[in-house]
Amino acid sequence: MNGKVDLDKFNHWMYEVENWLELYEAEDRIAKKLIVNFLEGKAAEFYMKHVAVRQSEWELDEIYLALFDYCFPVNFRRRLKNKLMSATQGDRQVRDFVCNIEALATRFKKVTK
Repeated sequence: MNGKVDLDKFNHWMYEVENWLELYEAEDRIAKKLIVNFLEGKAAEFYMKHVAVRQSEWELDEIYLALFDYCFPVNFRRRLKNKLMSATQGDRQVRDFVCNIEALATRFKKVTK
């Protein structure tokens, strides 16, 4: 991940990191050291300035959230929530609409089915 505002790429990056960690059964302390290998640009800069110097104080989920907050605009979550709350099916098939709604909802823990 390079820190550009692209939610699909961010989600794909998280998926790749999680898969890699699971496949290699990496412990959290090792994972926090290796995650920088999956970063570049603005995201790597954030990691080196804030996480690398205090790795023991971070959990992986906190790193993901902090990277998201650092790389994406301040109002990005609000815009996503507005998009979720105002979504309509339009001319899309039901399964495509549901897939889109579920993808948006994953960013908000308080959203239920």
